[in-house]
Amino acid sequence: MSGKRKLSGAEVRKKKLQTEKEQAKLGSLILQFLHSQSCSNGNEANQNTTTTTGCSEQVGGTGDGAALDVEVMATSTSALDSAATSTFQTILPSTPTTVKDIPCSASSALSENDLDFNDDNVDGSLNVDECDVDVVANANTAVASAVRVQEAPEEVAVDKSERYTFNDFKDRTCNQPPPETIPVFRAGDRNHRFQGHWYKKYPWLHYRLSTKSMVCLPCKVSVEDKLLSVSQMAVVRKVGSQLVTGESGVTNWKKADELFEKHGNSTYHQDSVRIMISQQSKSIPVIAQVSAAAGGQQMQAQIALEALIKSMLFLGRQGLAIRGSEADGGNFNALTKLLSDYCPELKQFLQRKKNFTSPQIQNEIAEIAAHAILRDKLEKIRSCEYYSLIMDEASDESTKEQMSIIVRTVNENLDTEEHFLGLYEVSDTTGQNLTALALDALTRLALPVENLRGQTYDGGSNMRGAMKGVQARIKEIQPLALYVHCFNHSLNLALQDTAKSVQIVRDSMEWTKDISVMIRRSPHRRARFNFIAEECPEAAGTNLSAVCPTRWTMRTPATTGILDSYPAVIQALEEIGETTADGAAAASGLANKLKKGSTYLGILICREICSPCEIASTKLQNPKLTVSDALEIVDLLLKRLNNLRTDAEFKRLWAEMEEKIETFELKVPELGRNRTTSKTRDRKQNAAPDHVFRTVEDKYRKDYFEALDKIIIEIKERFHQDGIDTYLKLERCVLRHPDEWDDEMKTTLAKYSIDPEQLRTEILLFPRPEGENVTLKSYVDAYRALKMISRQMFPNVFTILRLLLVVPATSASAERSFSLLRRLKTYLRTTMTAKRLNHLAVLHFVSNRTGSVVSADSAVSYITLPCGLQIKAAFEHRFKSCNSPKDFESVLLHACFNNPEEMRMRSGSNNKTKFNSDWLAKAG
Repeated sequence: MSGKRKLSGAEVRKKKLQTEKEQAKLGSLILQFLHSQSCSNGNEANQNTTTTTGCSEQVGGTGDGAALDVEVMATSTSALDSAATSTFQTILPSTPTTVKDIPCSASSALSENDLDFNDDNVDGSLNVDECDVDVVANANTAVASAVRVQEAPEEVAVDKSERYTFNDFKDRTCNQPPPETIPVFRAGDRNHRFQGHWYKKYPWLHYRLSTKSMVCLPCKVSVEDKLLSVSQMAVVRKVGSQLVTGESGVTNWKKADELFEKHGNSTYHQDSVRIMISQQSKSIPVIAQVSAAAGGQQMQAQIALEALIKSMLFLGRQGLAIRGSEADGGNFNALTKLLSDYCPELKQFLQRKKNFTSPQIQNEIAEIAAHAILRDKLEKIRSCEYYSLIMDEASDESTKEQMSIIVRTVNENLDTEEHFLGLYEVSDTTGQNLTALALDALTRLALPVENLRGQTYDGGSNMRGAMKGVQARIKEIQPLALYVHCFNHSLNLALQDTAKSVQIVRDSMEWTKDISVMIRRSPHRRARFNFIAEECPEAAGTNLSAVCPTRWTMRTPATTGILDSYPAVIQALEEIGETTADGAAAASGLANKLKKGSTYLGILICREICSPCEIASTKLQNPKLTVSDALEIVDLLLKRLNNLRTDAEFKRLWAEMEEKIETFELKVPELGRNRTTSKTRDRKQNAAPDHVFRTVEDKYRKDYFEALDKIIIEIKERFHQDGIDTYLKLERCVLRHPDEWDDEMKTTLAKYSIDPEQLRTEILLFPRPEGENVTLKSYVDAYRALKMISRQMFPNVFTILRLLLVVPATSASAERSFSLLRRLKTYLRTTMTAKRLNHLAVLHFVSNRTGSVVSADSAVSYITLPCGLQIKAAFEHRFKSCNSPKDFESVLLHACFNNPEEMRMRSGSNNKTKFNSDWLAKAG
């Protein structure tokens, strides 16, 4: 057998692979030729006609040597009612073609990169002898059968072997011409047209130019390509829908909507769509599938990150502890585990990423949220121009001094608002150090001292000192910053001085404090007291409140509690005195004191004096209060105290004491012996002899009037301040008629750079409130009633009203922040750093604002801001490809979101991200 040797299996496979490569190369050249020809003809058609020709190409090659699937389609998008529409024609050679046979217009479109002249099979022209002729012919046949021409319906001549492939539906190339180009269906004497909204209602409609009818493209492709199963094909043949099996399709537009809806609800149509979707997913390239998987993980990370942010802000808003004593403990980890049971994305994310619940991430989320709140507040403050400063300091649980800073503003509608800006740890509480800290905070927050118009602090010497206090040092920098001693502190100091100076008030308050401590400090004693008070018919209550020297509204409840349960308190103290426990002797002494009628009278006097003061103190704690309103409250308090300083009021109290003496069997007050003094001392000092009281009632009347006189004098002295005097002068400039202005008022206007003549004109034009007693509140209401364009006529009036409203009358907001400090930094959380405490304090103090911070904007900020080492390490490998900060930002945004442009728009185009220096260095 001298014939040719039979090829081995390896040689056969090698030859087959070589044939497939040659087939692919030839198909690529044919495709480039068709593309160049179609585009050149399409450009000529665009210049001569109104028809727009689009070219699309689809190349499909498989590893098993499948035939080349090339499709060049030209779809007309203009009206097809004119015979002048140009015809797109492509001439295909019927024989194998070499590069030399291609016209110059086509070969010019090919570059040296498209033809590999170093290849063994290509040397500048295609060597057809070395190729399989059948392969070349099959490729030409495939290309020729794939080319279709679509023109006006009247000029179309399409082969009956037209195929609707899956690629048509996948690429959404369903032929859906304008409804006016589709022939009208005539039924009797009425014309029925195809409705354009059917394209949106039934997107699977495909218009066949050969039959001028509508078919279902998914079903047609599934049937002709045999994608359906045998049972599904049997159902299709049984139903025989015109949209699938009919050669003519649907042309009866009268009943088309009914046929389309029935077909869309059919099971075989839904099966066809599902099959095509599955086929579409199989045809997605590997790179696209990897990108889709990465996009899914990014969306999962976004959902998980938002859940972590919400968990952190929830704990901050409620003031709860975040970490525990153990690494896996704490409320944050417990809350995230609870949420993961209802959020599978969070659960999967936490399984992949263990470090996103670390303390560093917690601090970063709290920092970003707190800064977002502060930025919003600072924007409001700067828009208001003028502001005032409120400060106070207190010690936390770890014995560290914390200073609270609050800013008060007035907006365009003359509404006041106080903004908490944080807690600042201080090591030295001298006036110089506190002033430096306040100025440093204002500088860091970009609040110019030139716009500072008021300051309110407590009565400490380091704050209100006339020479070295904070207020004096700030006034040296900004003289227009009026200082007002806090009205609540002033009233509290007036009560304390009265209690120290008047014996009956001092002793009664001390006894009240000792009694409440004696009974309240032991659960057993409190329970015994409650039992006695419930059994005692004369006792009206069982609540004994503690007396706190720093609480402004806790004196009246304490005295009232003892007076209401007076006999029960005596019996409870007697039982405590009979025991051998600590404090038994003190309890016996207190019981003996309470058995005296004078003690009951002293506690009753304290309640009468403290009650109106505490009502005024409660009203003075309103953050919306102005200095003018506070002065009015103080005037009403003084009127009430003066009304109490009458014989009628004292006799009322004396009668009540006598009644209780009989009811509780108390000892009647005695006058006591008169004190005798040395005659030598009286002669040397020229002192008047001691007053001798004729009755016991006269003696206690003197103590009652002395207490009232003392507190009235203290209130008048403490509320007479230089800052308030300047405030009142400025207020009279708008409340009084310009003819009543004096020189001091004009001098005050000059300090604030206000022209008296212009202000005079505005005051005369301003719609002055009716009535004789015009107040600042009525003037503000009149201004608010004006329209916006009318307000522009009174710029100086508006300036004075803002200056009067911006000065705070109390520092109660700072005291509230210290209550917040007690809730945040408990004895279990004393190791908290100052930075973490400040951020959590901002979240907790403005809890009504924290909820709106949780959004995609917070997630964007968390990703873009350079505050986390975890994020730096995660995306460091991508920094090398960044050539600019914009590219760098895109890399970070792509790390968590599928659509960075949309997220950038949502985060705000005005918020420009500032990148750290080390990040920019890595970005190139």
